[in-house]
Amino acid sequence: MPMASALACASALTLTLQFAIFVYLYSFHRARFFHYLLLAWGLMSLAKGLYVARIFVPNLEVVTSLINATFFVATLLVLAGGLAFRIGYRIGPRDVVIGVLAALAATGIGDLSDTNVATVTFMGLPARNVVGVITGGILIAAGLQFWPRRMQTLGYRGPRFLAVALTLWGAHRILAPFILSGAGTAQHVMMAATFMVFYFLCTFAIIITVLDRARSETATLKEFNERLVDGLGEGLQLVGGDFTVRHANRWMHELSCAPVRQPDGQVFLLELVTDVTERERLQARLTEAERLAAAGELAASVAHEIRNPLAAIVNATTLLGVEETLTGEERAHTLGVVKKEARRLNRILSDFLSFARPREPKRLVGDIREIVDQVAALIRDDASRARDVEISVRVDPEVSPFAFDADQITQVVWNIALNGVEAMDGSGRLGITVGLREGQVAIDISDTGRGMPAEERRRVFEPFYSRKPAGTGLGLTIARRIVATHGGRIEIESTPGSGTCFTILLPQGQDDDGDHPHRR
Repeated sequence: MPMASALACASALTLTLQFAIFVYLYSFHRARFFHYLLLAWGLMSLAKGLYVARIFVPNLEVVTSLINATFFVATLLVLAGGLAFRIGYRIGPRDVVIGVLAALAATGIGDLSDTNVATVTFMGLPARNVVGVITGGILIAAGLQFWPRRMQTLGYRGPRFLAVALTLWGAHRILAPFILSGAGTAQHVMMAATFMVFYFLCTFAIIITVLDRARSETATLKEFNERLVDGLGEGLQLVGGDFTVRHANRWMHELSCAPVRQPDGQVFLLELVTDVTERERLQARLTEAERLAAAGELAASVAHEIRNPLAAIVNATTLLGVEETLTGEERAHTLGVVKKEARRLNRILSDFLSFARPREPKRLVGDIREIVDQVAALIRDDASRARDVEISVRVDPEVSPFAFDADQITQVVWNIALNGVEAMDGSGRLGITVGLREGQVAIDISDTGRGMPAEERRRVFEPFYSRKPAGTGLGLTIARRIVATHGGRIEIESTPGSGTCFTILLPQGQDDDGDHPHRR
């Protein structure tokens, strides 16, 4: 058998074995990108098998056309695998049509196999060279998709290995038609061997990438199971058939037990298990009592807050009842007091209703930069409060649009920023910074005001707790509740005399409509 034919048979057999390995791995790791690569390797194995068949039936031209179409579609599937790995790409009906048309076009422009030099020309250039540049470029583009992004911190090297291997293979596809000579020559054998080396590198890189991802998912699942078992709040242990404890969570380890020595020298463990039924009943009664006490305290606080503006309004109306003794200026002042206290009363009731009956957030995908820019503009325009306040806004470009309730988050940012301005008495620096922190959007709002001692930091979110004479003490309470309904939290860092920094942490989750987010 000639050297070229033997090499083709060996490569076809090797490709088939590698495809069988991929099929075995896919039964354990059904990732979409691996599904596309599995199809690509299957078509490449088929193309090599067809090439071997053409050696024995050289006059069957339809085999050459099938080789062309099969290899071209396989190359497109490699690119689809790279896109699925990077951005979760999924092949749709339109992509299938494009692939079919590309395969039909490839059937008439020369052989794409590695051992035949085509004589067909395309726009004055050898068709093999043109197709080599196209397929090589597709492989290089696929390799770039597997290169990890800058923000990815996983220590696995499989994707990098695969990116380099596909790039080298694509470069080989581009250069081979320009230097490849007739079949059977030493130059041809060298180029074919180089092709197999790059192909093997890609195969090994794919296997390493799949194993890396499977290992990562296994580690994540193991950690989740451990946290789930340890977070039950109750003891759980696994006992084998020989009565040996195979696993016990931390709650089992905290059971009270003591060693008991037997007369024959054996040591038993006496475990104390408590019936918590009565304790849970008492806890439920205590919780109900605390809830009633909180309701009473809330009612008393609201009554106290309403009493002051009502008293001012009653006094003003009493004065207006004897308006013949009032001058025009005194009458206008008294009416101003009535309006001011009525607005204060309306603000107290509005805050109380927001606190007592919170509205569910209506999440829509939007840009958080619009929110912070709007709040900063409102503060700059409020000369009475922020006459000498320097405001800086910085948003990390890595923060992408995500789902949140724009009105509610605007209210949160406005309340916290306004508290910062008032803490500086109208003079200082207010900074609003948006970035990413542990997969969440972090909005830092810092001021150079008087700061807060530890006791005040502990109580700042309590209802009706306020340092401002006319404040209701509900602004930060409502802000924390809004952030909590978004699945986030608010953190505080403050030192007396050195300012305060509130951090709003919001998850970058999808909106309430699932996979079809609406945009504002």
